[in-house]
Amino acid sequence: MRTLWRKYIFQLRGKMEIEYIRESSKKDIMLLLRDYTVIVILVVFIAMSIASCYIGWSAQHIVNGVYSETAKQLALENKPVPPSPFSIVPQLALLKNMIIYVVLIGSLLAIILGHALISNDRKNGISKVLFSKPFSRTDYLAGKLVTASVLISIILLLSMIANIIFVSLLSRITLQSIISIVIFYIISFFFLSGFIFIGMYFSIRADNSTQAILLPIIIWIVIIFVIPELGSALYPTSSLNPVLPDTNILGSPILVTIHSVIYPFSVSEQYKALSATNLGISSGAQATNTSEYPPLIQILIIIMWMVVTVAGAYIATKRFDPSLGEQYE
Repeated sequence: MRTLWRKYIFQLRGKMEIEYIRESSKKDIMLLLRDYTVIVILVVFIAMSIASCYIGWSAQHIVNGVYSETAKQLALENKPVPPSPFSIVPQLALLKNMIIYVVLIGSLLAIILGHALISNDRKNGISKVLFSKPFSRTDYLAGKLVTASVLISIILLLSMIANIIFVSLLSRITLQSIISIVIFYIISFFFLSGFIFIGMYFSIRADNSTQAILLPIIIWIVIIFVIPELGSALYPTSSLNPVLPDTNILGSPILVTIHSVIYPFSVSEQYKALSATNLGISSGAQATNTSEYPPLIQILIIIMWMVVTVAGAYIATKRFDPSLGEQYE
């Protein structure tokens, strides 16, 4: 009888936890959809997703137009016509800019989402009320993780649909291309999730809302700009370029050492390299002075990045003092 009673209590608690997570996620999503900052960055990200294909197509269209006119003139003069400069361009080269948009705009959007998920509760004193209910802090964090996962999945899904449509309209698309695009957005989900958890971590640990948003932005600058610049010291422009150049620049032993030490920790560089390889737009450069990792290692680095950040958010939630929520301004 006692065993049956314990089993019933366990099942009831499980149902309560699931119900709490579901209701918490609904509430958070509704609040975030009313946040003008979130909406503006979301709209910008979707707009840039659409623009990335058009920009790539427009550049290709202009060059093709110039090539066609040049080819006609050469043919009239009975001169040999060189092959089209875009004859060997990968089909998904139209999405090259999308990698940078995810790194720059998507990661910033993810931080703001993570920040808003926690700061709204702290500002309104909701966290103090929630922790007085018969739910653990693990349940609270689980609700936030579900909300963050749903929102970032919706954002990436909208971007993916827009890109697939534009690629199909502006170029010939195949099943393999669609699969590559889907894999690209799955990789982007893991990459962006880490920034959500960073936003959540500092919103939990910070004493006020100014620190809660300023500190993750500083971390964002370090991850997106500083570390890639140190890790790619041989290629000073690579922080804004998903494809490495074909030449070695400043190949001094000091720069090579800096690259070897920093590069494994540059999650944004790993993401850009893995995404470029997946989309088939790598330059194929032989970077003899740089460390090169196979895709499996790059995937593991990105997953570890997400695991470490979610662990940080979990520890912060466990140590959070809900009585401080009313002091959060």
